[in-house]
Parts: sequence; structure tokens; C-alpha cells
Amino acid sequence: MPARAILVTGCDQRYFYLLRMFLRSFVDAGCPEILDLGIFDIDFTAPQKESLAKVATHIVPARSPMGALVPVEKDRHPLPSLVRPYLPDLFPGYDIYLYSDVDVWVQDRRGFELYIEAAAQGCLGIAPQDDRAYRHDDRALKIRHDRYREVFGNAVADELMAVPHLNGGIFSLPREAPHWARWGEIWADAIARKAQWFGSGQAILTRMIYHDGMAAVLMPALCNWQCHLALPAWDELRRSYVEPGPPHEKILLMHMTANTKGQAHDIATVQGNILRGAKLTYPYYRRLVDGTA
Repeated sequence: MPARAILVTGCDQRYFYLLRMFLRSFVDAGCPEILDLGIFDIDFTAPQKESLAKVATHIVPARSPMGALVPVEKDRHPLPSLVRPYLPDLFPGYDIYLYSDVDVWVQDRRGFELYIEAAAQGCLGIAPQDDRAYRHDDRALKIRHDRYREVFGNAVADELMAVPHLNGGIFSLPREAPHWARWGEIWADAIARKAQWFGSGQAILTRMIYHDGMAAVLMPALCNWQCHLALPAWDELRRSYVEPGPPHEKILLMHMTANTKGQAHDIATVQGNILRGAKLTYPYYRRLVDGTA
């Protein structure tokens, strides 16, 4: 019997517009043919949940066993991060779990198929923040070291700075993988010690793979293109976003990380032109494909 797989995503109302964008791309790319869809709900309105139910297989309230430890912050809700180690509990009955941030959109469902294949091997499927096109500034590197230090101390932090940092915005894991329990255990301990929650989940995953040797398949950047680290290029002939350098492979999953969610950019094309004031959103991509941008 084929493995049952579900992709889980969710957010609060502030990012509902991104969730709608993700869902449109998910459907347009034919992802419902290979994946069920689970959405965790933090504060959606009744009309919002009604609209989501047209696409989602399950909509459940977001919750974390960390309970009272979950921080309360004004500008960013922690639950979309803190629920990730507990996806099999929130959405029981599946063999393989995929997670995606809502600021992702699907250009080609092959990206999710590769994550399913990784999890089918009993591994964590995850992409490093590492590619020949990516550029990291000193501030980002300092924040990364701070997260490692807060959770694991200086010695481990120094060690982990020498390996690629894993991006938890998209990942896959089988239900029976030992990673879930270990991830939740370390994270709950870190939060209890008042470590910063934002970014610490990725720090823990990086430690689990590179220091503890837990099983992983490292995905190519095309499966989680992190736009703040390198803008994509546009191929006018294939009408696709591609990696900026030769051979200009097609990006499968576009991740509008950091400050790239709605801003205008000048995007180079493979053919030597410039798209002035282009956006990296899915609706703008559709206009490029249709020739109306």
C-alpha cells in the first residue's frame, strides 16, 4: 500500500494572505493528487475557515505540549514554529509528514515529491541555507551563533558554525522517525531556559543532524529557494523562475524569506534582460506566465 502523506501548514490572521497564495499554488501545481493538506488554526475567522475547508483535508487548532512555556509576543506568534515537532499528534494517521511555511509557493510539485522520497527512506528531508548563489551577511551569522549558543553553549555553537545551517521552513519526516521526540525534548528544555524561540528550532535540527548523526537527506536549494539569500532569475522561454547561475535549473519551491514577501525587485532574465519592479509572489508569477505582467 502506498504511504499516506500529508503536508501541514498554518499561520495567524496576519499572514492569511500568504496562506491563500500558498494554497492557490498548491492546487494549481496538482499537489492534492499526491498529498493531503492539513492546516493548523490559530485565530482564523469562521469565513476564513469555511474558505480553507474547500481545499484542506483537515483544519485543527494549533497547540503545543509546551503549554504555559509558549511565549507571548506582540509582533510574532510562536505557535507556527512550536507546533512543528508535534505534527503526527495534530494530524494522526499518516505515514509521512511534510511541513511548509506559508510564505512558500509551488512552481513545480516535483519539489514535494522529492521530500516524500526522502522521508520514505526514514530520513529528515531538509534543505540547508547553502548554495553557490547564496550570500550571508555578518548580522545573520551572528544571530545564528547566538541561537546555537543559547540552546547548546559556546563550544557546540562554534562547532555548528562550521556546517551548513538547516532551514526548517520546509521539511519532511516519517511518522516513526526518532527525530520528532528528540526535537520536541530539546526545544521544550530550551524554551524553559528562556532561549529565544525564533530560529532555535532550526538550530536544534542542525545539531541533531550534524552533531548527533540522525538520518537526513539534504535537499538541493531548488527545493527551498530562500530568496533573501539570492534572487532567482527569470527564464523568458520556459516562463519559469530559475537559479541565477548556469545551468539555470528550474526552482521547484519558492520561499519568500525575510523581506522578499511583497517587495519589488529588479530580476535578471536568462536572456539578458531585466524585469523592473518584479515581485516574487505567486500572483505576479502567474502574470509572468500569462504574459500580462
